[in-house]
Order: sequence, then structure tokens, then C-alpha cells
Amino acid sequence: MDKNLTDSVKKRNPLVRIGVLCLVCCVIAFLALILSFAIWATVSFQHTVSSLQGRVEMLEKECSHSVYNKQELHELINSKVEELLKQKLKTEITKRDIGQRFPRELCQCPQ
Repeated sequence: MDKNLTDSVKKRNPLVRIGVLCLVCCVIAFLALILSFAIWATVSFQHTVSSLQGRVEMLEKECSHSVYNKQELHELINSKVEELLKQKLKTEITKRDIGQRFPRELCQCPQ
């Protein structure tokens, strides 16, 4: 009985071993591919973040050394808004005047 048991254990098809070996190699290659992609994505993300941080620092320096301060910007914006409002008001008044210059009258045509 021991002989039959050992014979059945020893009898394995070599194709099965080759198939298992190929499957293990494919799984290892797939895991290596995923790992390399994860490393590349992490390095790329870190590079992007560092370059963006550099740009933010540069813009902060430019804003701190800006010619205009907040009060000057506020005054500039208010003057532009006032100018645009005056222009718009002038066009509205002109439209009303044109409407008043030519009022509609009833037609006195014979019927």
C-alpha cells in the first residue's frame, strides 16, 4: 500500500510543472510591472508638487513686491467701475431722450 501511495505522488505530469512555472513567472512579471508603475507615479507626483510649490513661492514674492497695494487697487477698481457706470447711464439717458423725441401718435387716417 505504501508503494502505491508513493507511486501516485511521484507521478506528476511535467507539463503541469511547466504550466505552474509559467503561471508563477507571469504573476511575478505582473507584480513587477505594477510596482514599477506605482514607483513612477509617485516620483512623477512628487516632481509635479515640487515644481508647483516653486511657482507658488515665485508668485508670492511677486505679489509682496507688487507696485500696487490693496488700497491703490481698491481705488483703481472703484474709479473704473464709476467710469463704466457713468458711460452706461449716459447711454440709457440717450435712449430715453430718443424715445421722447419721437413719441408715437395716433394715426388720423380716414377709415
